[in-house]
Amino acid sequence: MYFFLGGDKDKDIQYIKGIGPRNKSLLKRKKINNIHDLLSFYPRDYEDRRNLVKIAQLNSGEFTIKGTITDISKIKKGRLIIINVILQDDTGTISLTFFNQKYLYEVFKLDKEVIASGKVEFNFGRLSMVNPDWSFVDGENKMKINFNRIIPLYPLTEGLTQVKMRGFIFNTLTEFREDIIDPIPEEIRERYDLPSEKLGVIRTHFPKSNAVFHDVKNFQTDFQNRLIFDEIFYLQYYWKKRKANIEATKGIAFEMKRDELIPFISKLPFKFTNAQEKVLQEIFEDMQRPVPMNRLLQGDVGSGKTIVSLIAMLNAHLNGYQSAIMVPTEVLAQQHYLKIKEMLSGHDINIEVLYSKMPKKEMRQIKEDLKAGIVHIIIGTHALFSQDVEFNKLGFAVIDEQHRFGVKQRMDLIGKGVRPDVLVMSATPIPRSIAQTVYGDMDYSVIDEMPAGRKIIETRIVRKDKKIIYDYIKMALERNELIYIVYPLIEETEKIDLLSAKEGVEEFSKIFGAENVGLLHGKMKSREKIQIMAEFSKGKIKILVSTTVIEVGIDVSEATLMVIMNSERFGLSQLHQLRGRVGRSEKHSTCLLYTELKHNKRLNIMANNMDGFKIALEDFKLRGPGDILGTIQSGFPMFKLFNPFLHRDIIEKGRNAVNFIFDNYGSFEHEKLKGINTILDELYGSHDFIEVL
Repeated sequence: MYFFLGGDKDKDIQYIKGIGPRNKSLLKRKKINNIHDLLSFYPRDYEDRRNLVKIAQLNSGEFTIKGTITDISKIKKGRLIIINVILQDDTGTISLTFFNQKYLYEVFKLDKEVIASGKVEFNFGRLSMVNPDWSFVDGENKMKINFNRIIPLYPLTEGLTQVKMRGFIFNTLTEFREDIIDPIPEEIRERYDLPSEKLGVIRTHFPKSNAVFHDVKNFQTDFQNRLIFDEIFYLQYYWKKRKANIEATKGIAFEMKRDELIPFISKLPFKFTNAQEKVLQEIFEDMQRPVPMNRLLQGDVGSGKTIVSLIAMLNAHLNGYQSAIMVPTEVLAQQHYLKIKEMLSGHDINIEVLYSKMPKKEMRQIKEDLKAGIVHIIIGTHALFSQDVEFNKLGFAVIDEQHRFGVKQRMDLIGKGVRPDVLVMSATPIPRSIAQTVYGDMDYSVIDEMPAGRKIIETRIVRKDKKIIYDYIKMALERNELIYIVYPLIEETEKIDLLSAKEGVEEFSKIFGAENVGLLHGKMKSREKIQIMAEFSKGKIKILVSTTVIEVGIDVSEATLMVIMNSERFGLSQLHQLRGRVGRSEKHSTCLLYTELKHNKRLNIMANNMDGFKIALEDFKLRGPGDILGTIQSGFPMFKLFNPFLHRDIIEKGRNAVNFIFDNYGSFEHEKLKGINTILDELYGSHDFIEVL
């Protein structure tokens, strides 16, 4: 991904030694279509095979042994063919067993010396290895890459083996290693102590014989760090280049209308936290600058991000500009609309909501009013991206729950204005260092303080005892409070045996009365969703059975009980978001995590933590960076090797290198940066957001 290949780089991959047409089609399943793809298909793990173990010293586990063949036998059981090889050293014997590999009966020879590696088991009092990696001691190439060294382990597909994959990559490196060209100038590599790209690729696949195994396994060697540096460097280089372009662009210099904002702020039923006031000041300073604002606002569930964004939109309105809020779901759009409309009652501001499934006549009228400038604030879903949505004077855009949108979608909305200010909001907390990597083009604000009066939500794991759930629901109903019950599925399938939302409605209707229970899920028509949420908000429905459509943004202060069924099926961040639907008043609130499992690490973390940032850190640790960062990036190339917990120092090194280039090369188009810019085009060419601004 981050290097060039000279020489015969266009050579068909099937002509690499050992591949051929069949293996070429198998490699295609792993998105390996050319030589470059193959060399940048990095290991997922490593195994240390440098230490041979005597047979008499073996116990259960992974080992590498060497011995002489003393017996070979073949057994046929129906279609199953079993090849059994007895290996002996000066301390004992072990059986090597191979299934459905009948050709091996002709390959193995008595008295030949063999090295084998695999999982050792005890069967009927005898030591055995089943389908181990093996080689004759005089099998030079196979020995060289599979034994007496730290070996790479790759993510495979059916039909490919580790031995095969190592062979393909070794043969490709043998032919093309001298053709690996490093795009980063030598003076940058020397300044930041970076090995060459060639050595980075070679030693990541085949570590040095004297490497420290702990460092290799945790991707902490200098050679692996070079490739990790590349992943961080190119993304930060892209952000820096984009940010420089934005800051060179003329934007809107809003005036601060503090006197006109005071009447609205003074009537709010709460005071801003210190964190909210600090963030507001950062946003106001951005709005006054004559360049487009591009700011990320992070805040835990319920920290008060929406009111902060509303104050900024009011200031834009007082300057004669329209604002837009883009949200991921119709339910959330409607919630925002009703809440903001209520807050702005008595003020001469026209607010509308737009989503794709609303009545055509109503949608057409809103679009006409938006174009005419009659609508001052529009709240909408993906419908705002539509080509026929035109603004009269869009000056401020809020992207809520950024991780739910692709970056291209974000830019589509921004492109409907004349370089509007942009505030991106996220309730999915991630560490600052990671945020600055994946949102590197943005300035960064965080609300790290909860509003006064918010109480800790009691969180309890309920294992297999539904009576506990019934008792909590009964007590909440007696207090005239509202209840969420969330399921991972709408209805049961034959493949997945989970509790279903529709079955839940039937169950809770029988116990607590059908008139008290409603159902909400993503497949319902828009009007049905809006009606159900309105009835729940007003207390006409006491128990809302739902799927995760209520995960974000839903704000019903009278809801005090959240029950999450099959809670082990949800990620930590998702559980935290769901829990955040309650605890929105001064009343005591409870979250029950129902599970059929005896133990689950995620649920224990949830029960003992209310801090979203701590929960997010645990989520990173449990799920790994790829899964979460892929979601955050929304469409950018995935990190293959970068781990935010192991490689924080490389983040800083990458940022320093980009800043050095920015400060010393005069231009991002400098001749020495030609290779970097070519790689950048290959990586992010389809994300040409700079032109939009």
